[in-house]
Amino acid sequence: MVFRFFKRNPLDSMSIEELREMEIKLENKVRNVKAEIEQIDREIEFVLESAKGVRTKSDELSLARRLKTLKQKKEMKLKAQAKLEKELRMVSNLIIVKEYQKDLESAGVWGKLKKMSPEK
Repeated sequence: MVFRFFKRNPLDSMSIEELREMEIKLENKVRNVKAEIEQIDREIEFVLESAKGVRTKSDELSLARRLKTLKQKKEMKLKAQAKLEKELRMVSNLIIVKEYQKDLESAGVWGKLKKMSPEK
């Protein structure tokens, strides 16, 4: 769940500094996952190049299994990346809301935001 970080309303429970720290950590995690995906892509290319020179059926099956494993690993990393990017967007949006807190309070919107459940 996206709001796994928050037990209470995130608008009350975290300062802008804490949110910025979280944003930096999430950005680093996204960057690391992207690098892992790129590494898996290079491994897939290597396996495909290796497959061109295969002479035996057992080598062909071995490479096919390795390729399937790499593709599954890549799919898992892509899902993790999507989840991290969603969390990053949420934290970035919370930072924006906190930065404009005074404007939102004067417009009467802040009270409504505080009453919202994190799931919304």
